[in-house]
Amino acid sequence: MILLAVYRLQAAPSPRLDPPVVLPGGSVDLRLRGEMGSNYTIEASANLADWFPVFTGVAGASGLVTARHDAGPNRQGFFYRAREAANTLPPLTVGPQLDTNLTVSTLLTSAGGSTVLYGLGGTRFTFSLASNSVPEPTILKLTMVTNITGLPFASGMRGAVRIEPDDLAFWGPGTLEITFPPGIDRRYLASFFCNADGSSFQLTPDRVRTNTITITVTRPGIFGSSVITAQELADAARREIGESPVPALAAATHPQAAVVVECPPGSELLAADMRRRLNAAKSASAKAAAAALIAARQAQPAGATDDSPSALMDAADAICKFYDSDIYTKWGTAIQNCAVGKVVLEFALNANRQRGILGAGACAGIGEMPICAIFQKCLSEISDCCQNVTKEAKMVRAVLSMVRGQQLLALDCISREQAQFVIELCSTNAWTGSFSMEGNGFTNRTVTSGGVTTTTIEKYTARFEGTVEESTEDGTLSTGLIIQLKVAGQLNYNTLSSMERSSACSSSLDSTEDVAIGPTEYVVLISTLPDSGGAYTMFAFHVGHGTQMSPVHGTTTYTDYQRSSICDPPEVERNNIRLEPTQGVGAPMPAFQGTMTATNAISGTMSVTDSGSTPSITYKFDWSFKRHEVPQ
Repeated sequence: MILLAVYRLQAAPSPRLDPPVVLPGGSVDLRLRGEMGSNYTIEASANLADWFPVFTGVAGASGLVTARHDAGPNRQGFFYRAREAANTLPPLTVGPQLDTNLTVSTLLTSAGGSTVLYGLGGTRFTFSLASNSVPEPTILKLTMVTNITGLPFASGMRGAVRIEPDDLAFWGPGTLEITFPPGIDRRYLASFFCNADGSSFQLTPDRVRTNTITITVTRPGIFGSSVITAQELADAARREIGESPVPALAAATHPQAAVVVECPPGSELLAADMRRRLNAAKSASAKAAAAALIAARQAQPAGATDDSPSALMDAADAICKFYDSDIYTKWGTAIQNCAVGKVVLEFALNANRQRGILGAGACAGIGEMPICAIFQKCLSEISDCCQNVTKEAKMVRAVLSMVRGQQLLALDCISREQAQFVIELCSTNAWTGSFSMEGNGFTNRTVTSGGVTTTTIEKYTARFEGTVEESTEDGTLSTGLIIQLKVAGQLNYNTLSSMERSSACSSSLDSTEDVAIGPTEYVVLISTLPDSGGAYTMFAFHVGHGTQMSPVHGTTTYTDYQRSSICDPPEVERNNIRLEPTQGVGAPMPAFQGTMTATNAISGTMSVTDSGSTPSITYKFDWSFKRHEVPQ
């Protein structure tokens, strides 16, 4: 038998065939080296004129493709050639169908957050987010997807959920863990993503162990998993993605964006265009990495319980390639415009932390991100706006939001003096400053008895952070001052009471969770004594949003899940979720007596504990106010 490998030259990187290896019986082993995640075809010919495909598939880890051609012992010889399967498939829009009765909500803050949604048949969805991963508190919703029409996988889906809100911004990726029942060959599982409307369907990177799928989540949308064949993988790898819709830079997600939209003009359009371009590049990179990871998984031997370290490292390396080619080159533009800089920074932080989830270190050069240059540019734009356009309370909030952002990143880009200077520049009040309330309580008890493990959790978190929006005062320091400050900000509120029981043959969960978030106001009252050296008395209370007491509104989720008789069929399963409106109220601050920290400056901190609540809650109040002359 005569064998010859023919190499087809094309734009780098070209596929390269290793010398064919003839096996006993006439079969031929073929090895192709190409680009990880790319789709290739290996063809054979007996006469160099008529060619037929012997393999079409995706290059896995390290860009390697292996195939076997059953040439038969009686053939005189074959020629082989390899080429990239350049023919692409058009973008796909699928039709997701949701069950809005199967929805859970949780609060994401700087401390992170997590929530669990139970499906049927032992399927469970767990979303988790590490600390310092969202720039602003937000309510996350997880909704069950019951069916997807037009899914390009014949076996259908193993499970999917929608993650919202649609304008959710991640500074670090979350993880969606799908726990699936036994009996599924993990080697043929693959995960996918599409927008909430079903557009931009694409493969997405994941990690599959014995009975869990872990998907990295870097944006809202629909995430799920299916069992797919090698041919379905090859088709998905060559499918174009299409363009994703780009949400506006909403003030709720990017508080300082409300400023840069107006100062300077056109920044929002520039930022939206940057987000669109980075989304497209990121999607293409993620699709290729996912295809390679799945191809490597399908090549594993039966009984493998995890993806190979080399395949996971190749997926991590793809993130660095995306950073080098599509993020690093944008820093020059990013430091010239605040809104654009924040978009680029979001993608960079996401890429860095996504490698951490895959067990890899930071990309080379990622520590050189010009974060402080971007923050200083934002502060400069706010200052220019207040000097030349308008003075508004939202600009003061934008400065404080940047201060919080640098704290999340453990940086000191903007000094307290710089921030205070711009705050005073943007304020029309005699008094400026901030006030915050934070309450925390948590208990977690686990007891095992009679083969049943019971875990009981009680949690309370609430936080308000705001800035002075209006101030009035009567008197003088010598005669005594009476000061009233209206502090506007955002209150987020989260309580959880749950009991989970599990044994070898059953499991159950009974939980109630309240989440609420919204704009609101506190009133701070301060009085100083005449000629007392700055002694003052202060207390604060929540008044809601507007002139009347008004709580922030949210949702209570009641979950009643039970799965029993697992060991002794027929299995019994119940999954009831009920949603009701709820509301949250900020805790009042008791009277506090202190001394002014400087002439015309009042700051301090106070902690109180409510031991009578379940769980016991500790409240901490912080304030910093300063009086200055307002330019006329």
